[in-house]
Amino acid sequence: LNQLNLYDTLFSAYANLNSTSRDEAGLKSLTYQQLGEYDKEIDQSELINTDYRNVMRYNNIDCVATELVYNKYKNTEQDVVNMMNIQAKMLLKVKMEGLVVDKVGVKHAIDVVNIQLQYDKELVDGHKYTKKAVEVINELGLIKYNRTLKTKQVSKDEYKKSKKYITEFNSGSSSHKSILYYEVMRMPRQVLTKAGIKAVEKAKNTIKEAIKEDIKDNKTELEKRLARYKNFSTGKEAIEEWLIFDIPEIKKEFLQLVQDVVTADTVISNFLGKFKDDSVLNKDHWRIFTNFNSTGTISGRLSSSGGINFQNLPSGSKYGKTIKNVLVAPIGFVVGAIDY
Repeated sequence: LNQLNLYDTLFSAYANLNSTSRDEAGLKSLTYQQLGEYDKEIDQSELINTDYRNVMRYNNIDCVATELVYNKYKNTEQDVVNMMNIQAKMLLKVKMEGLVVDKVGVKHAIDVVNIQLQYDKELVDGHKYTKKAVEVINELGLIKYNRTLKTKQVSKDEYKKSKKYITEFNSGSSSHKSILYYEVMRMPRQVLTKAGIKAVEKAKNTIKEAIKEDIKDNKTELEKRLARYKNFSTGKEAIEEWLIFDIPEIKKEFLQLVQDVVTADTVISNFLGKFKDDSVLNKDHWRIFTNFNSTGTISGRLSSSGGINFQNLPSGSKYGKTIKNVLVAPIGFVVGAIDY
C-alpha cells in the first residue's frame, strides 16, 4: 500500500470547495452539469442483480466523472491534497486491517459496566428528584390521555392501574430528562438544542418568541411550562455547563450520576456490545472494522462512520479506559496514541 501512488479526487474537491456553506464534493454533484444524473437507474446496493452492461456503463461514466474533477482541480491546493493523500494510506490500513479486540476482555468489561450501571441506576431511581419526575411524567400522561376521551375522564387512581402508567424513569429519554432537570430540579436554561438554535434564529434571536407558538391556550399550566423546556439541551454539554455553576453539591452529584447511567448504556450498546457481536476472526485475531474519513467535517478533523463511530467514544468518562483496554495490539506490535 505504501508503494501505491494514490490520488483521490475527493480530496481535491474538498480542499478547493470546503467552507461553512459545505458544498457537495461528490462526483455526481460536481459533474451533474456535464453528465447528468447518470446513476439514476443503478441501485449500488443491488449491483449483483443488475445487468452487467448497465453496471459497466455506469462504471465507465464514473471514470469520466473522475477525470473531469481531476483536471479541474489538479493544479490547486496541492499542499493540502498531498497531506490528505499521506493520511489516506494510514486510514486505508485501519479500514482494511481493522482493530484487534480482546474478546475475553470484552466479556469481562461488559460484566463490570453492567454491575456499575445497575448500582448507579438504583441510586438514580431511588432519588427524590427522580421520584418527583416520575410523578410529573404520569401527571402529564394522564392529562394527555384524558384529552383523547370524548366523555368519561379517567381518575388518577384509575390511570395508575393502566398500562400507560410508568414506574421507572428512563435516563435515555430526552423528554424524561427535560422534566427532571427543568421542572423538578429547576436547572438554568442555558444550552440550546440544535432545534432550539434554529427556533431562536427564526424568531430573531429571542428565546421567548421561539417558544411562544408552542404554548396554546387549551394547554394546562404544566404543559405550558414543559413547552418552554423542549428547546433546551438535556445532554452531556448541558450537564458540563451546570457542573461549573455555583449550585448545591447534592445537585452536582445527582447530575453526574444520571450522566454516568446514560454513558454506561452508550458504552454497552454502541461499543462493547458491538465489539462482542460484530468482531470477526481474521489472521488469528478478533477484529472490529470501522471507517475514518478525512472529508467528513468542515474543520478537517477526522470523522468516523460505519458500524461503530469511534469519534464518539466516551474517552473522558469513567468508562473510557474500559473500552480502550479491550483494543489491543497484534502480536509483534504495540499500541500508540497520538493527538494533533
